[in-house]
Amino acid sequence: MADHVIIQVRDAVITKLKAGVTAVTNRVYTSDQEPVDDSLVPFLMVELQDDSAERISVGGFGNLLEDVQASVIVHCVVKALGDVEQAAYNLRRDVETTLLSTTAGATLDGKIVNTQRL
Repeated sequence: MADHVIIQVRDAVITKLKAGVTAVTNRVYTSDQEPVDDSLVPFLMVELQDDSAERISVGGFGNLLEDVQASVIVHCVVKALGDVEQAAYNLRRDVETTLLSTTAGATLDGKIVNTQRL
């Protein structure tokens, strides 16, 4: 059985970030995998928050569309050396470029319809 759609979205975000953010390579974790080893910094942590679903009748005959909305938060973790704020913003820029600069990134290769940066 396939994972819940929210987990599929989270995993697709992680896959995109691992492939697209060279500063972290494979150091992209879920909130329950946060590393404690400083040698793994910088890294990204992907967290799910507040999902909701609404069923909408379409085309009659009992056809339903389920509109699912979810918040995916990407935490950028950098070392406290030099200009930490600049390092965090640079990592954030790479995350946003990876996820929002192309249609494939913004739709997670067709898994979602709309992405909004909040």
